Amino acid sequence: MKTSRHGKILEIIRENNVRTQKELADFLEQSGVKVTQATLSRDIKDLKLIKVHNDSGDTVYAVGGEEPRYHAAGTIFSESVLSVDYAMNIVVVKTLSGMAQGVGSLLDRMNIPDTLGSIAGDDTIMIVTRTEEEAKKVASDLESGLR
Repeated sequence: MKTSRHGKILEIIRENNVRTQKELADFLEQSGVKVTQATLSRDIKDLKLIKVHNDSGDTVYAVGGEEPRYHAAGTIFSESVLSVDYAMNIVVVKTLSGMAQGVGSLLDRMNIPDTLGSIAGDDTIMIVTRTEEEAKKVASDLESGLR
């Protein structure tokens, strides 16, 4: 049962933009597989699923082994970033001392939608968006990468 469920989860992740565990559970149920949130959470951990930005800027689940650059970037990001916040149209990312340049470079290569540009110092990155709403979305997406 677990093996077939894992196979179904991988199939769903590859074919759909799945943003949340609830969405994944709904897809599974549509496929005839009922699963509890606790089991699904364990499955996600077992399968080493990661969250990445898709082409439209949404944070979605991806298979870790198939997205090595995102996995490495995710590890560096989650272990170096201390906080993410925004004020008006500027997102502020605080990092460990000396890590802002590296994390900023990763963020630039991710081509995050709604961003105009970024600048990094020693422990702070500032990302500029056009609107406060876009800054809020970018900050939220980056915060989800910390979890």
